[in-house]
Amino acid sequence: MENIQISTFGIYHDDEVLVLQLPCEQSSKGYTFYAIEPILNELQTTKIPLEIGTVFGITVVLDLDDDESDKVYEIKIIHPEMEHSETEYCFSETCYSIDLAAVSSISIVYILEEKFELVAGFWNFQLIKNNRIVLEKEMQTFPLEVSTEDENEEQFFYDM
Repeated sequence: MENIQISTFGIYHDDEVLVLQLPCEQSSKGYTFYAIEPILNELQTTKIPLEIGTVFGITVVLDLDDDESDKVYEIKIIHPEMEHSETEYCFSETCYSIDLAAVSSISIVYILEEKFELVAGFWNFQLIKNNRIVLEKEMQTFPLEVSTEDENEEQFFYDM
């Protein structure tokens, strides 16, 4: 019997993220990010500010059956619809497959790199096996607002 649990979730340190960037035809970017080893969590939250460079997602601890031969899972990130600024391609999910045979944990992260990705709404991180969702976590992105009254004031966030 497989035992899969979320160990951490939320916003990750962007200067300590050790991720692999792999080619991925199913991704709108042409590549995807994931980390085989858990990465340090900065803030465990489901509220994610929309800012270039923000890294967010989940870290999953895996205890898979040794005798289970097929350890290929699908990772799906369902997000608000985005339109790629160069290709005008519209998409609302990012999917790829991964073989989890040799790992005990994995961090599934999304890095906000482009302005077209700064879309407020709900994000659902899913781990799928044989067309069955075995784990999911919902998060919400929201705009970053800056006070214009006093230039020295700190930035603040607000919930949608």
